[in-house]
Amino acid sequence: HEKITILFKEIFIGLEFLLKLYLNGNLLKKIENETFIHLKSLNLLNFNDNPIEFINKDAFYSLENLEVLSIR
Repeated sequence: HEKITILFKEIFIGLEFLLKLYLNGNLLKKIENETFIHLKSLNLLNFNDNPIEFINKDAFYSLENLEVLSIR
């Protein structure tokens, strides 16, 4: 199986009504600024089981409807 190592904000264009995003079990190390800018409706974001080393301070600022953020 392929593992996601990097996220580009462009991959989420057109998904403004997406409610849940599960990115658990990948190889993500960094979450950059504005990565989720196109996900206006997102209310659940799961990053569990990723070797995250850095999260930009503005990575989640556009997620106004986010209720659950899981990073462990």
